[in-house]
Amino acid sequence: MSQAVNIGTLTASAWQRRISNPKTCSDLITSILLFFLRTPSSFLTSPCNPNIYPAIPGSGSYIAEYPTMPPYSSAQKHSIAQFLGLTEAKDVLAAKFLRASGWDVEEAVNLYFASPHGSSSGNAASINKIFDKYRDDPVENPNGIGIERAIQYLGDIQVQLDEVTCLAIAELLKCPSMGEFTREGFVNGWRVSNCDTLPQMAEHAQLLRVSIPSDPAIFRRVYRYAFPLSRMQGQRNLQFEIAAEQWHLFFTPDRGGVQWNTVTTPWLDWWIEFLESRGKKPVNKDLWEQAEVFMRKTLEDEDFSWWSADGAWPGTLDDFVAWVQKKRGKPWEMEVE
Repeated sequence: MSQAVNIGTLTASAWQRRISNPKTCSDLITSILLFFLRTPSSFLTSPCNPNIYPAIPGSGSYIAEYPTMPPYSSAQKHSIAQFLGLTEAKDVLAAKFLRASGWDVEEAVNLYFASPHGSSSGNAASINKIFDKYRDDPVENPNGIGIERAIQYLGDIQVQLDEVTCLAIAELLKCPSMGEFTREGFVNGWRVSNCDTLPQMAEHAQLLRVSIPSDPAIFRRVYRYAFPLSRMQGQRNLQFEIAAEQWHLFFTPDRGGVQWNTVTTPWLDWWIEFLESRGKKPVNKDLWEQAEVFMRKTLEDEDFSWWSADGAWPGTLDDFVAWVQKKRGKPWEMEVE
């Protein structure tokens, strides 16, 4: 059995004997590093306990089992992740402030920003203060903004509820549902955008407003986020009426979208008409996403020279192409690419 002794009692000659053995030296260094990594500061500043330090593997004595922190529960790990996301602090500080606050994330975050550690994190602190201004209830819902306060907030940053920019803000702040903000998404989204005042947030909203119609990548990101955001709770697909409303929002320029109807082909009108003729079926994620890709392709070439009958398009879009050709009075003759 390993002999347990106090590290501090090792004599110089004993250290020398251990270090003269390469393998033992390596084990010794590893154990010492692990000791300092895993030992709380309270242990390091108190007298050594000869019963808690284990022997170096293979050496037979001198260091007994170093104390380790108890494993965190799933809830505690989640709290640490939330704290880190809100503060960008180090893991050690996260655990320290969470333990001091009884693992209450909000209280821990407030303690952090009130401490010297958080004094240099002005960006996140300012965003948290803005969030606190609009949150529903400091007691019942301290980390959420509901629909009424969300409407007030969007108005304060000059965003209308019926424009694509509203959905862009929802995507930026990772809203879990329409008209709802979480503290984590709110802080992270604005921190990444380097906005910590209402005027800055309004300016960023205006930048999104200008960029969405002209930048296909931003448009697609917002468009695709609108699918889960617009679904009814508990449903996998999007109700046709909601999908049609969102297509009118995204595929017309009036409220910040892209013009799909052209001089020669009323694409959006025909798309809605076609789906209505098929019974207004719910729209799944694949059809929703591919409709936007299809829209881009038709604006590049309205004559379908890019279309392939063997392409990986949803069947509904295959049928729509045939429907359009018939409506145009043209035979359905598509060559395979």
